[in-house]
Amino acid sequence: MGARRYLGRGICRSLAAFTPSGCPAGHGGLLLATCLLLSSCSGGHAGAELVVSAAASLDEPLRQVSAAFRQRHPEVKVVLNFGGSGSLARQVERGAPVDVVIFASRREMDVLERQGLIDARSRRDLLANRLILVVPARSAATIAGWEDLAGVNRLAIASPEVAPLGQYSREVLQHLNLWGPLMERVVLARDALHVVSLVRTGNVDAAILYSTSARHPEIRVVAEAPPGSHQPVVYPAAAVSSSHDPEWARVFLEFLFEEEAEAIFRASGFETAGGR
Repeated sequence: MGARRYLGRGICRSLAAFTPSGCPAGHGGLLLATCLLLSSCSGGHAGAELVVSAAASLDEPLRQVSAAFRQRHPEVKVVLNFGGSGSLARQVERGAPVDVVIFASRREMDVLERQGLIDARSRRDLLANRLILVVPARSAATIAGWEDLAGVNRLAIASPEVAPLGQYSREVLQHLNLWGPLMERVVLARDALHVVSLVRTGNVDAAILYSTSARHPEIRVVAEAPPGSHQPVVYPAAAVSSSHDPEWARVFLEFLFEEEAEAIFRASGFETAGGR
């Protein structure tokens, strides 16, 4: 299998070209430069390295899955890059050195596939999720369901422009005829992790999240999104066409669908999507 050789600071400098302007470093799909800086520039050791860009909502379980993969294949370093799927897709469009992508929506993957930027043969639906309404656990506000959102002052959702969570959230609010009335009270977050932070700190009255992101004692689940109110939440995975290590990308993708990885995802509340 081909091994990509990184030459310290050179690769880190080149990644600056793929960072969307106007966004703070380390957020919204911008962890790629930071991760490579820490894993490649500090040590300077050459070796096989696989860059995986994934939706922010996969943060915790994918770290565990990657650790399990490393135990089986210690010769491969897995560099994880988390952020909003829209931001991650734009990085690939700009030529960022990414090997595998896992998005929280089929839309972003469809865009890359139409441009020939992913290997369509490798694409498979990996996971599924659910959408829920949450409030800070210590909140004194009386929010018992979606109908009570009309009275909130601050509702957090991910930005529909950069994160599928925001797109799904907007669909639910439009379905309930709440998008227009609530627009001026909506607080837009970078991604799912940012929404979680806003709820846990009590900076908003309510928020819309994935069910897997609400597993915190500081967060109380109020209701699940009504059936048919949004597109199915599906996480597709694929190898990037320009991958420098296509064989390792294939091996990593296959590992994601093995029982060991699926058990980790299920333990974090995800449902398996059963492939494409």
